[in-house]
Amino acid sequence: MEKLSTNQVREKVNPERVLSIYRDARSNLEVSGWESPKTPERYFKISFLADGTEVENQEISIIDEGSKIVATFKLVRDSWQKALDRIQKDKHVKNGEITYSNKDFSFNMCHAASLDSTPGLKVYVAKPSKNEEEKKLTSQGLIRFEFDKPTNPTENEETYLQAFLVEVEQKARSHLGITGSLLSIPPIEAENRYKIARYKWSHDITRDLTEEEKQETLYSLKRAEVAPGYFTFVEKGRADKIREIAPYFLYHTMSDYKNLPTLLRSGALVSTHERYKVGMGIDGWSSKEDLEKGGGDFVFLRMYANNPEFLMDSEKSAEVEELSSHHPQRDLQPNIIFDNALLDRTDHFCYPSDRYGSTDPEKFESRITSEELARRQFISANLPGNEIAFRNGISNGAIRYVTVRDEETKQEVIKLLLDEDIKEINGRPVEDVIIVTLGKYQTLRILEPDMDLPGLLAKQELKKLQNRYSMFDVGTKVEARYDNLGKDRIWADAKVIRMNGDLTVDIVFDSDGKEMRAGVDDIMLKEPEPKFKKGDRLLINPKALNATNVVGSKRQFHIINEPSFSTCHDGFDRLTYCVFANDGHNFYSVDEDQISLASE
Repeated sequence: MEKLSTNQVREKVNPERVLSIYRDARSNLEVSGWESPKTPERYFKISFLADGTEVENQEISIIDEGSKIVATFKLVRDSWQKALDRIQKDKHVKNGEITYSNKDFSFNMCHAASLDSTPGLKVYVAKPSKNEEEKKLTSQGLIRFEFDKPTNPTENEETYLQAFLVEVEQKARSHLGITGSLLSIPPIEAENRYKIARYKWSHDITRDLTEEEKQETLYSLKRAEVAPGYFTFVEKGRADKIREIAPYFLYHTMSDYKNLPTLLRSGALVSTHERYKVGMGIDGWSSKEDLEKGGGDFVFLRMYANNPEFLMDSEKSAEVEELSSHHPQRDLQPNIIFDNALLDRTDHFCYPSDRYGSTDPEKFESRITSEELARRQFISANLPGNEIAFRNGISNGAIRYVTVRDEETKQEVIKLLLDEDIKEINGRPVEDVIIVTLGKYQTLRILEPDMDLPGLLAKQELKKLQNRYSMFDVGTKVEARYDNLGKDRIWADAKVIRMNGDLTVDIVFDSDGKEMRAGVDDIMLKEPEPKFKKGDRLLINPKALNATNVVGSKRQFHIINEPSFSTCHDGFDRLTYCVFANDGHNFYSVDEDQISLASE
């Protein structure tokens, strides 16, 4: 690899761009909510765009920890492993720890390969832990440079910061093997490659895009600041398209409404790892589990959508909605309702059930898109434990409402905010933002006052009929309702002889050759021969519709009874098997097209 001198690095990358960002951020400290005396103290941080495809999210952060300056970022998996292999070959490498601390807060993030590169500069590369109790998937790919500030500086802050940036650029190349420049703006070619990769990741697309799709992606994706100092690509209009699938809203449940002033002053709902990096030892619902399973870099919302039939039932009932069985204690807590436009962001992913945002490769196979999450709830029912993980944080500018369960709590929250001198949220009086709702359906009604429930029900029924129609073709063997000489109608064998295009088909009965026109809800596929039998050992597609808690494609199951053949929620006729996990946990009812035989 080319080895550059200090002057060559300066000429090649020109750290003035980063210094300018740093300088502007420093000058704006007075308007930063983070610096409020009523907000837990945090370190000053800036983030900037990095070159190449080796740095995750093309983002690097500079953090002022008082006695030292830190540069930190993550490498993508392959580059991280290469960097770790490379640094561990250095004879001066030591075993170290990446630790976050600030006054009364201290947290050991992970073990690391540590190298005292030059006087005052240390390089840390996170190491995967073999100890399950210490494993934190969130630390994978983590890189940290630490530079001790001069105790009696003869130079101004920008001078030693510039020296630090040049050292980081040099050591990233020589110690970590990073080929691209960390400090330069990515060239258009790298930016375009990243756009396409991000679009495919966000939509869970594994095939190559067509040239037309590539051009549309390059045109439609725009980089935007979605949380203070954090940028990602957004796909304008995606959230509106999801609304065409089903009415929905996004929400975050608070553990205690007394935390609301801190959240509002901070400017954003921030991930556990981001809080720890800047010295804020504030825990959320499941910070420990999030860090362990890989979700520590994300903040979590849930989506509420539902089957129109259940929405109709809720409309007719004046009673308080039942608490969900998933987390009943949380249903009594305040919920922050966010703008649906958050789903325009391309840095989010979903699980149909709570997985703590796991990024474990085996578990990550079961992630779904936000479109699929809305579709499943519209077809079947609300999934109360679903989660949507957004990287880094969510700006308070996306807050629409804060819901509470009763008027007394509303007044308590309003008083708390006014006592903290918070009179408005996003330009609206707090009295208008804090609202009382008796449940998720009522919240949806407030957000969607013109929601047409009969129209939604008709839309759902039409989609089911369209799905059924797609199952048939000329020659398809079916069973159809047959008029048995004026007696009760019976099911009889028949064959499709014509597709009419209006959700009807013409069939001919096997028994007497009688022809008849039938709606697709009056016929069903002839039951096929099962591909599997009782006792077979199976693997389940982790994205299977009915198996929301299947974790990983390698987990084995076995069939415990004969399959049943019926019409499913989405209108398709399928063979369904009841299976039991070989590890002794979980029954599932799974469609035949979602399972395969496990190898011996």
